[in-house]
Amino acid sequence: MSHSPTRVAVLAGAGNDIGLAVARELARHGHRIALVDRKEALCYRALEAVSAVGGEARVFAGDVRLVHEAEAVMTRIAEELGEPAVLINNTSQPADFAPSALPAGEEDWDDTLRSGLRAPYLLSAAIRRYLVGEGWGRIITIGRPRQDGERGDIAASAAADGVRGLTRALALDLGPHGVTVNAVLPGLIATESARTAAGCLGVGFEDARKETLERIALGRPGSPQDVAGAVRFFASEEADFVSGQVLHVAGGPVG
Repeated sequence: MSHSPTRVAVLAGAGNDIGLAVARELARHGHRIALVDRKEALCYRALEAVSAVGGEARVFAGDVRLVHEAEAVMTRIAEELGEPAVLINNTSQPADFAPSALPAGEEDWDDTLRSGLRAPYLLSAAIRRYLVGEGWGRIITIGRPRQDGERGDIAASAAADGVRGLTRALALDLGPHGVTVNAVLPGLIATESARTAAGCLGVGFEDARKETLERIALGRPGSPQDVAGAVRFFASEEADFVSGQVLHVAGGPVG
């Protein structure tokens, strides 16, 4: 089956630095972008970035952690922009600098799991009929930066393992329909949210992450563009035979 080189890509969590980089990268490669976020105003920076590279995008507001809103947003995208072929789940919350894992606050635990695991599941379920109907599709989930069993963030570590399991299960379910499912787990990424969180504690970003930097083979944080490049690969024709994989964009081996 032949496919148009211009496809509709749904980018959930378009309002943060990684979302901005992903939107720009996919627009450069011909995708029409549906920019989704709970806070509509956060999407307009990504909308401007897409326009700057000659791309096409529209903003769709919705809390995709709720099943009815995830389904409603996907229906609106199909009606107003075209049937979606690519889903990028970038809904994980920014990293924080909690000093200890326990006790984990119930509200923080629920928020992290709703954003980092429930939302990707609901969006994957909502887009499934379009991908299966076309016989082609991509689902890519971006995990929360620096979350592989990190000290002080038990909820994020649980969500990361959940993303791995969800990715592999969806890959098995959707593979017979020509749909690939993969995940990108970033390491330490220099984003504005990470710098802001460090500043709230009265420390510098590099100081707050010194222990992590010492474990990174390249000796530096990554950039949002590093993550966007990995997402672009998984969304491309070049990744036709790659599914169920978890790619660490972390500057070196991950133990």
